[in-house]
Amino acid sequence: MNEIVQTVVALAEAIMENPVVAPLVLGAIRDATGYIQKKYYSKTGTEFDKKILAATMTKYLVAVNALRPLLPLVGLPASVAGALTIVVDIGYSTVRKLKNGK
Repeated sequence: MNEIVQTVVALAEAIMENPVVAPLVLGAIRDATGYIQKKYYSKTGTEFDKKILAATMTKYLVAVNALRPLLPLVGLPASVAGALTIVVDIGYSTVRKLKNGK
């Protein structure tokens, strides 16, 4: 069982080190959680917008790839670029919603 866990962890690390796949995975996770949140809080019956999905994926791709070379300059490993991007995006979304009164 321990070998299986190590294999899965190694696969996840390899996937998240890829500068193209990692932002796409993180963007998909953020979109999925946003979609679930929208369905949970909003009972308007609005449909999921594919344009927003594409915009979020592109935003994550650009942000993660822009942060990767900059993080070692401030003493952080480049592998935290994805996590940092997701935290900043969630924080920005929260501040924007609080500012707009939603």
